[in-house]
Amino acid sequence: MRVIGGTAGGLNLKGPVDKSVRPTTERVRGAIFNIVDPDQYANGKTLDLFAGTGSLGIETLSRGALHCDFVEGNLSQLRILQDNLKFTGFTNKSKTYRFDILKGLSALEGPYDMVLMDPPYRLSEISEFMNQFSQKDNIFDETTLIVVGHSKRMPLSSSYGTLHCVDSRSYGDNAIKLYESRKG
Repeated sequence: MRVIGGTAGGLNLKGPVDKSVRPTTERVRGAIFNIVDPDQYANGKTLDLFAGTGSLGIETLSRGALHCDFVEGNLSQLRILQDNLKFTGFTNKSKTYRFDILKGLSALEGPYDMVLMDPPYRLSEISEFMNQFSQKDNIFDETTLIVVGHSKRMPLSSSYGTLHCVDSRSYGDNAIKLYESRKG
């Protein structure tokens, strides 16, 4: 698994240590960064939830984001993520957190310009997670783009609270949805 573009483009990242961790494929990462306008995250602050290897957040840093917060609940995987940040030279542009995603989100200092998440496909309550996530006002504002990777077999709704889908794509069993917040 390698960084696709930017200053760290071509560098190989360490893979997952836990078989339940499914890194976002290079094809899907490439698609995300072909769809998303670089102005959305360049010179901004990003958040990588369910970070795993950190490949999504590292891609934003490589392409010009100033800072990325990474949240990963698995300690062994978090250490791999930290190794990947060190290897790519992005330790000083990032902060890593280990906590239950929903319980710890209020500790994060947003809003973020872009939030990326690729939760485990086994996360059967993805819709419930998205409903709760949509209520976390400290994470996003009306300019934040939320990118969600998911299995095509576990479809997501077109809206959750103030979050509304603005684009949806499929790549084999992998799918991505892009949401924006529409408050008021």
